[in-house]
Amino acid sequence: MMKLLANPYTLIGAGLLFLLAVSGSYLKGRSDGRAVVNAQAMRAMKKGLDALEVRRVQVDHLNGQLASAQSAQSTETREIFHESVKIIDRPVYRTICGDADAGRLFDRARTNANAQLAGEPAFTPARASSNAP
Repeated sequence: MMKLLANPYTLIGAGLLFLLAVSGSYLKGRSDGRAVVNAQAMRAMKKGLDALEVRRVQVDHLNGQLASAQSAQSTETREIFHESVKIIDRPVYRTICGDADAGRLFDRARTNANAQLAGEPAFTPARASSNAP
């Protein structure tokens, strides 16, 4: 048995088998580690895509509300212009500035012009608070 261990070919073979086993274990560990990292990245990507989908649905809903408000404001503006022609053509305007219908029309026009579609006024003067009455 001693002679078998002293044989240099046996020692070289045993060393090569040991190196092969260690190299295989190292490569298997690297492969497993890469799979774990890839799985973590996929979970993070799925979580991000789910959050993105939720935000997309919210933005679509807000865009729908904005389009509806813009459509209502545009319709109101067209109606005001249409009615203003009727009021201006009245003979009463030859002698006075306007009647109750004209006043109501001006109030509707002011309300429609001041409608805040996006939640903020289109223009705020310098040093003026955006929530001032």
